[in-house]
Amino acid sequence: MNAIGRPSQTGEHKVCPSSDCQICKVSYAKEYTRNMSLNDRRKYRWMYRFNLTPEDVKAMLDAQHNGCKLCGEPLVNFVIDHDHACCSGRRSCGKCVRGLLCVSCNAGLGQLARLIRIGMDKVLDYIKAVA
Repeated sequence: MNAIGRPSQTGEHKVCPSSDCQICKVSYAKEYTRNMSLNDRRKYRWMYRFNLTPEDVKAMLDAQHNGCKLCGEPLVNFVIDHDHACCSGRRSCGKCVRGLLCVSCNAGLGQLARLIRIGMDKVLDYIKAVA
């Protein structure tokens, strides 16, 4: 460890007495999930990141008829969509979860939010100019 409490350049890091150390949290999570099956890692991630149980996710899938909440296509792989403005950081309270989306709709939604920030007038002017 160097003088300011960060790992040295050799990658050494001893367990910190503080439970707020991000390096220790990530290290623990990797070790904890290392021998889990893919399904168990997903369930752990749902609980850790989104405060959702597997039963919550199943209920959402049933309510959405196993389809993307945006386009309705059958969900093979899905993303849990949540309001990033509600909770800061990488974890969600669970109350701001909006639904389950396919990967394509989730990516499109992120791009659309960016375009809205830029300004739809600018976007439409650009499309008209190049069309």
